[in-house]
Amino acid sequence: MQKEEQIYNTALQTKNQIVSAYNLAYQMSRMPQNLEARYKAQWSKWTMMSAPDTYGITAAWMNALDLGGQAQALQAYQNNIVRLQNYPNSSYSSMDKTLRRRSRTSMRPHSCRKARR
Repeated sequence: MQKEEQIYNTALQTKNQIVSAYNLAYQMSRMPQNLEARYKAQWSKWTMMSAPDTYGITAAWMNALDLGGQAQALQAYQNNIVRLQNYPNSSYSSMDKTLRRRSRTSMRPHSCRKARR
Protein backbone atom coordinates (compact mmCIF):
# COMPACT_ATOMS: atom_id res chain seq x y z
CA MET A 1 0.00 0.00 0.00
CA GLN A 2 2.85 2.32 0.73
CA LYS A 3 4.33 1.77 -2.74
CA GLU A 4 1.03 2.68 -4.42
CA GLU A 5 0.78 5.83 -2.32
CA GLN A 6 4.31 6.82 -3.35
CA ILE A 7 3.46 6.22 -7.04
CA TYR A 8 0.31 8.33 -6.65
CA ASN A 9 2.22 11.22 -5.00
CA THR A 10 4.92 11.11 -7.69
CA ALA A 11 2.27 11.12 -10.43
CA LEU A 12 0.46 14.03 -8.75
CA GLN A 13 3.71 16.06 -8.49
CA THR A 14 4.53 15.29 -12.14
CA LYS A 15 1.05 16.37 -13.23
CA ASN A 16 1.34 19.62 -11.25
CA GLN A 17 4.74 20.36 -12.83
CA ILE A 18 3.39 19.66 -16.31
CA VAL A 19 0.36 21.90 -15.73
CA SER A 20 2.61 24.68 -14.36
CA ALA A 21 4.98 24.38 -17.34
CA TYR A 22 2.01 24.47 -19.74
CA ASN A 23 0.52 27.54 -18.02
CA LEU A 24 3.88 29.32 -18.16
CA ALA A 25 4.33 28.47 -21.85
CA TYR A 26 0.79 29.68 -22.58
CA GLN A 27 1.37 32.92 -20.67
CA MET A 28 4.65 33.50 -22.51
CA SER A 29 2.98 32.86 -25.88
CA ARG A 30 0.39 35.54 -25.10
CA MET A 31 2.94 38.08 -23.86
CA PRO A 32 3.99 39.67 -27.20
CA GLN A 33 0.37 40.53 -28.00
CA ASN A 34 -0.21 41.98 -24.54
CA LEU A 35 3.16 43.72 -24.23
CA GLU A 36 2.14 46.65 -26.43
CA ALA A 37 -1.08 47.24 -24.51
CA ARG A 38 0.87 47.28 -21.27
CA TYR A 39 2.97 50.30 -22.30
CA LYS A 40 0.53 52.07 -24.61
CA ALA A 41 -0.77 55.47 -23.62
CA GLN A 42 -3.57 57.33 -25.38
CA TRP A 43 -1.72 60.64 -25.26
CA SER A 44 1.35 59.25 -27.05
CA LYS A 45 -0.28 58.55 -30.40
CA TRP A 46 1.75 59.99 -33.27
CA THR A 47 -0.06 62.51 -35.38
CA MET A 48 0.90 63.78 -38.78
CA MET A 49 2.88 67.01 -38.56
CA SER A 50 1.73 70.10 -40.39
CA ALA A 51 3.16 73.56 -40.90
CA PRO A 52 2.60 76.39 -43.35
CA ASP A 53 4.68 75.98 -46.50
CA THR A 54 5.24 79.65 -47.31
CA TYR A 55 8.47 79.24 -49.28
CA GLY A 56 7.89 75.74 -50.62
CA ILE A 57 10.55 74.07 -48.47
CA THR A 58 8.58 72.95 -45.44
CA ALA A 59 6.69 70.05 -47.05
CA ALA A 60 9.83 67.93 -47.46
CA TRP A 61 10.76 68.45 -43.79
CA MET A 62 7.24 67.55 -42.65
CA ASN A 63 7.38 64.41 -44.80
CA ALA A 64 10.69 63.45 -43.15
CA LEU A 65 9.18 63.99 -39.69
CA ASP A 66 6.04 62.00 -40.45
CA LEU A 67 7.77 59.05 -42.09
CA GLY A 68 10.89 59.16 -39.93
CA GLY A 69 13.18 58.02 -42.71
CA GLN A 70 16.77 59.02 -43.30
CA ALA A 71 16.14 59.18 -47.05
CA GLN A 72 13.32 61.72 -46.56
CA ALA A 73 15.45 63.85 -44.25
CA LEU A 74 18.36 63.79 -46.70
CA GLN A 75 16.03 64.78 -49.55
CA ALA A 76 14.67 67.69 -47.50
CA TYR A 77 18.19 68.82 -46.65
CA GLN A 78 19.35 68.57 -50.28
CA ASN A 79 16.34 70.63 -51.41
CA ASN A 80 16.93 73.37 -48.84
CA ILE A 81 20.65 74.09 -48.87
CA VAL A 82 22.36 76.68 -51.02
CA ARG A 83 25.41 75.17 -52.64
CA LEU A 84 28.54 77.26 -52.98
CA GLN A 85 29.63 77.79 -56.53
CA ASN A 86 33.20 77.62 -57.73
CA TYR A 87 34.89 80.89 -58.48
CA PRO A 88 35.70 80.94 -62.20
CA ASN A 89 39.43 80.90 -62.92
CA SER A 90 39.00 83.37 -65.76
CA SER A 91 37.66 85.98 -63.34
CA TYR A 92 40.52 85.40 -60.94
CA SER A 93 43.17 85.88 -63.60
CA SER A 94 41.54 89.10 -64.77
CA MET A 95 41.90 90.71 -61.31
CA ASP A 96 44.65 93.20 -60.75
CA LYS A 97 47.58 92.28 -58.46
CA THR A 98 46.34 94.18 -55.43
CA LEU A 99 42.90 92.59 -55.53
CA ARG A 100 44.38 89.10 -55.98
CA ARG A 101 46.67 89.58 -52.98
CA ARG A 102 43.77 90.84 -50.90
CA SER A 103 41.56 87.86 -51.86
CA ARG A 104 44.34 85.39 -50.99
CA THR A 105 44.90 86.86 -47.52
CA SER A 106 41.18 87.04 -46.80
CA MET A 107 40.90 83.31 -47.54
CA ARG A 108 43.58 82.33 -45.00
CA PRO A 109 42.61 81.62 -41.41
CA HIS A 110 43.15 84.59 -39.10
CA SER A 111 46.07 82.92 -37.30
CA CYS A 112 48.02 82.60 -40.59
CA ARG A 113 47.87 86.28 -41.49
CA LYS A 114 50.99 88.32 -40.92
CA ALA A 115 50.73 91.15 -38.50
CA ARG A 116 51.22 94.49 -40.21
CA ARG A 117 52.75 97.46 -38.44
